[in-house]
Amino acid sequence: MQAEAPTETHSPTEREPRITDREAGLIASADRAAQLSFGDVNGRTEARSFVEATDFETETILLETRRVAECYTLELCAVTWSTDDYHTYFGRALRPAEVACETDARDRIAHLVRIPDTLDPEQITSWGSGSSAGSCAKFKERFERAREQQQEGDQ
Repeated sequence: MQAEAPTETHSPTEREPRITDREAGLIASADRAAQLSFGDVNGRTEARSFVEATDFETETILLETRRVAECYTLELCAVTWSTDDYHTYFGRALRPAEVACETDARDRIAHLVRIPDTLDPEQITSWGSGSSAGSCAKFKERFERAREQQQEGDQ
């Protein structure tokens, strides 16, 4: 199963004390989606359109926000799910040297992922997230090996 490419939004740099580095949740209905508010940030229009285009009869949205140090990028590599859990996998890399940043500053990044399955948030008993330094290559290799093993087992 593969989720549709995420929509990403960025908020202005935040310098307040760390409250939480990660928040996540599932949006499984149009009624719940209508309760979302979108801040005045880059990607706001795209995020709203992404949510509005979701068919909640066959799809679920995963909304995950994270804080990331301003001098790093965070790439969503993969999302896995079943009826009672979901997991996200990220790659984190330093921004190019020509990009200005402050080492003690943090940004909040939100990812909206359309999962091509109907998940019931009340049935989720486990969720998690992993990250790796560098690109998503490590996760892609691991998922490819798992897929190959599954195909061998199916034969």
